[in-house]
Amino acid sequence: PRDIIDVAVRAAKPVGDGFYGVDLKQMPDGSVVVMEVNDNPNLEHGVEDAVAKDEVWAKLLKWFIDRFEQ
Repeated sequence: PRDIIDVAVRAAKPVGDGFYGVDLKQMPDGSVVVMEVNDNPNLEHGVEDAVAKDEVWAKLLKWFIDRFEQ
């Protein structure tokens, strides 16, 4: 969801322009809090949402390709 992505991006932005993992937790009232920002995220295929995992990996690969082409 767009609001979840917004929280994650705002949490990572002060750290810099790079590849970060952002751990979020949804609270019982529906709000989302940042647990931590990881500068060395662990990537394990199959851990992501089963419906979105291919899209996540495609976007990640594109991100790396774009960075290398700069």
